[in-house]
Amino acid sequence: MSLRWHELPIEIVLFIVAHAARSALADNISWLTQLSLVSRAFYDIVTPVLYATLVVTGTNGTLVRAVTKETRLMAYVRKVCLAAASNSSPWQWYEVPLSNSNCFAGVDEVIFLSNRTFPSFLRPRRLDMHNIPGLNIACFDLKGPLHLFPQLTHVYLACPSMAEAHIFGLPESLHQLPRLTHLAMDMSRESLDPPTDTAFSERVRNMLSVILETTDGQLEILALRVAGKMLARWDSVVRVVAGMRDRRLRLWRDDRIGNTTSLRVQDARIGRDVWTEAKQL
Repeated sequence: MSLRWHELPIEIVLFIVAHAARSALADNISWLTQLSLVSRAFYDIVTPVLYATLVVTGTNGTLVRAVTKETRLMAYVRKVCLAAASNSSPWQWYEVPLSNSNCFAGVDEVIFLSNRTFPSFLRPRRLDMHNIPGLNIACFDLKGPLHLFPQLTHVYLACPSMAEAHIFGLPESLHQLPRLTHLAMDMSRESLDPPTDTAFSERVRNMLSVILETTDGQLEILALRVAGKMLARWDSVVRVVAGMRDRRLRLWRDDRIGNTTSLRVQDARIGRDVWTEAKQL
């Protein structure tokens, strides 16, 4: 016997609403907003899902300002995704008084899509700056430097260029992260002067070895995302990782096509990242 909607136990109804809310995060935020207005019960379920990730763009300054002034809404924010244009600071649209900076205390993860400006009031454990060309673990200092963020446990950056045989500054940067347990690097851009497959494989192996040796058992996961033009190097990367026989190494073959920024924002909202997608061989 099938039950009609109003005959379902309230627990099942609320479970369905919560599932629908999470499913809508990928591509239907406007519907999700409308869903939160159906009733107080729906609002209480949908709002934490809707505001878990705060996406900051060049056009939603009014919304961001309103959310950051609402302590109740900021209590739900766990992730900030900065998708502003690379030539502007996402914090130019509004000021965050020092008295309100604590509203960001619950933010656990910050994702940069195109901007290097790091607001001083953010203190995340997870940092993703892999989409910014040239900013990698070997030169990573945030102009800050890294010792200002000793709480970082997860860091995801661009992979150093494989055009050079030696990656200067890599051990020094790693030593500034005493709590680092998860490190990922993005391999999606080919060097301007690409090395041969043999040289490329040797340099990838050397880089991974240096990282594992420098961290001296500290790392739990060392992941690589291979995408874009670097997919042509996939077989070489697989051979290197397989040959090293280290269970901490993970790979993600990301062969999706589409607007990079849109994909990254969608990933941020639904919780897809290198940590969920990279797998052992």
